[in-house]
Amino acid sequence: MPSVKRVFWISIVSAIVLTLAIYLIPTSIDDFYANPALNDTGGSYYYWRFLPEHKDIVARITAWSFFALHFVTVAYFIVKLRHNPKEKGTEYSKYNIYLLLVNLFYIVLHFVHTTIWYDALAADTPVWSSQGSVIVMLILILILENNRRGLFFGKKMPFPKESVRFVTKHHGMYITLATIFTFWFHPMEFTWSHTIGFLYMYLLFIQSSLTRTKIHNNLYWKFTLEILVLVHGTVVAFTTQNAPWAMFLFGFAAIFFITQIYGLGLKKWVIHASQAVFVLIALVTYSGLIGDRTFVDINEIFRIPVIDYVLIFVFVYAIYLPYVIKNKWMTPAQTKS
Repeated sequence: MPSVKRVFWISIVSAIVLTLAIYLIPTSIDDFYANPALNDTGGSYYYWRFLPEHKDIVARITAWSFFALHFVTVAYFIVKLRHNPKEKGTEYSKYNIYLLLVNLFYIVLHFVHTTIWYDALAADTPVWSSQGSVIVMLILILILENNRRGLFFGKKMPFPKESVRFVTKHHGMYITLATIFTFWFHPMEFTWSHTIGFLYMYLLFIQSSLTRTKIHNNLYWKFTLEILVLVHGTVVAFTTQNAPWAMFLFGFAAIFFITQIYGLGLKKWVIHASQAVFVLIALVTYSGLIGDRTFVDINEIFRIPVIDYVLIFVFVYAIYLPYVIKNKWMTPAQTKS
């Protein structure tokens, strides 16, 4: 039985190979439209999907069916894993391997689906649904990691234990749903934004598949998964020109220097020096001396952090509200029941 470390690295190499294999898919949106950008309808427009009058019913039915089967299958094995812990002396359970194989199967199936039908869940859902599901995933991670690294400059927030317990118990299933939905939202196009995005999804599949192993809780691996959204978001914005690239680069970098850097075990002087360099680079970028950003645009840095941090508290206390209502308005007999 190979070690969990070996299983992990085999999975990483497989993810890279499967990402590069997207290049071999012969189907592209350009095969259906001479210039899809001409049909741009605004902020909700997604370049890589069929126009309403050209939607293929078979493509839509198969995409939704495969998405549902993918989620149900993975959810089933996650539940089995929770109730069947690994045997004594082993590093992982057979269900960890089943999860890796199931995700591999559906990656290949998506490859085939794109080749034959192309259109995916984007045909029926707005582009923000995919983006929003990933944002919620990152917010849940920030809540989970609060007790270890804090939320603001190493300071832990006194979140209600009921909310933290709820997120700890249910985050895995939500992240599974979010990643699988995002995976089936996009057709497999060989662009920088798509390939990096699919690689990111594959790595998240590995993370969920190796739950209850030491790899799943490795802090550098978890940090890699968190910081990759900075890379992906910046590349997508830069290549599509649908949003300011600097907003994603500096926005997610701000979250790193405010929160995530405190979980890496670095010395204080290293943290403070890195934060100073970040501020300096941001000021130079928005000074107008280089590039097209000016101080008028400097609010871009704060958009993503403000939204994320506000949503953290919204989520925490929205989850906590039912507990408050239960404890305040229900009788002791009702509470026990």
